[in-house]
Amino acid sequence: NSMGGFGEYWRLVRKYPHYQGGFIWDFVDQGMRATSRVTGREIMAYGGDFGRYPASDHNFNCNGVIAADRSLHPHAYEVQYHYQDIWATLPEGKTLLDGEVDIYNEYFFRTTDDVEAVAEVVTYDGSKFQTVANEAPVPLRLAPQQREHLRLPAELMDAIRQIASTYKWAAINLKFRLTADRGLLEKGDVIARAQFELTPYTLPTADGVMAAATPRCRQGQEGPPGRRYGGRGQGRGPLVAHALCRRRQRDVEQVERLHRLL
Repeated sequence: NSMGGFGEYWRLVRKYPHYQGGFIWDFVDQGMRATSRVTGREIMAYGGDFGRYPASDHNFNCNGVIAADRSLHPHAYEVQYHYQDIWATLPEGKTLLDGEVDIYNEYFFRTTDDVEAVAEVVTYDGSKFQTVANEAPVPLRLAPQQREHLRLPAELMDAIRQIASTYKWAAINLKFRLTADRGLLEKGDVIARAQFELTPYTLPTADGVMAAATPRCRQGQEGPPGRRYGGRGQGRGPLVAHALCRRRQRDVEQVERLHRLL
């Protein structure tokens, strides 16, 4: 339910041919439009929202792939990714900067003659993201269950390396889209995707975060406890600042103790 551990389940599905499991229990949220008695806003109500003894016996939930109004939840895209049948991966131990990509048609009976690949570059310079699409699609011609090992052209690799050395974070998004209608799917629909990081994002270390969060109380913030200065509201700034500083310091000390335990 709600796609918890969904990727791990599907790694098992693809690794062990006889494995069964990872089924999605709820396709859609089991809710109905109603007005919140607390906020007055429209909500998707379920279970106890309809009273102490609702007809649902309290056992209905909003934990589907899509919402009750048929809009997509974020994890609907996760389902789409793990259900896709065309995969672009890197050879073991390689990065995209090595210029090699493996393409696999996981379909058992369908070719990819109606599929094309398009790429886009996503960059982050430390303040904003930017996406630049490459509008030169590459036809995909794979038989069912066929794998193909691709070597990227030298001029393309030069551009990729230039991007990787320029930005704080950069990635190549590869999308596989239809070139013709297919059943309920329309021409241009993206049916598979992959992302390759060129410059992995470096998360700040716990020590660095703790160092930045450690308060530095200025000299003079500590005044005689409980002493009042002047009239009403006058001269209380140092005492308030000291109280806030000490509270923040205690919070940081608690986090530091937890960090040591981890």
